[in-house]
Amino acid sequence: MAYFPFMIEVENARILIAGGGRSALWKVKALSGFGADLVVAAPSVLPELRERERAGEIRILLQPYRPDLLEGTACVVAATGDPEKNRSIAADCGARGIPCNAVDDPAHSDFIFPAVLRRENYTLAVSTDGKSPLMARKIKERAAEALPEEFDRATGALGDMRARVLREEKDPGKRMRIFEAAAQRLLAGECSGADAGEGSRTDAGEKAENTAAKDK
Repeated sequence: MAYFPFMIEVENARILIAGGGRSALWKVKALSGFGADLVVAAPSVLPELRERERAGEIRILLQPYRPDLLEGTACVVAATGDPEKNRSIAADCGARGIPCNAVDDPAHSDFIFPAVLRRENYTLAVSTDGKSPLMARKIKERAAEALPEEFDRATGALGDMRARVLREEKDPGKRMRIFEAAAQRLLAGECSGADAGEGSRTDAGEKAENTAAKDK
């Protein structure tokens, strides 16, 4: 199976997690922090899920899954602990055009969960296309150790200047040179986010002039 990594806006989107056990908890942990309306439906739930409800992270419906719970739902996680029931939920979702992840059953899932590294200004997702979730997690952990804090700070600074550059500079080639120069200066610690753009405009202009001179 082949998977393409989409980054989807989920803020305020209703996501249903059918199940209240360990698998449901893992999926809740993965989905938390992205602003989605997480709804857990199960006759009983783990104490850890209750704690998250008290913290305002999720809503809990103490009832078995029913098809009417799919109304207004953006996507579903079938994590009941019963493979047959999960497949039935996936079939209900398929009939309604709702993406569903059936836990540990890629053949009956429309999407799978990557291992996610979350920073303030960027998100890194690692997937093995379902071959080994454990290895995906190991790769993510190595990446977390290897990526310095400067990457996060530089990303935030570039985000602050991006809208201004897009507004003021109409030439796509010049924009890219400005962003490249700013990224290099930020990662090298040569400037702060406040003055990255101006210095980068100068660097980009010099590169353009040098290129033009060589072409003559």
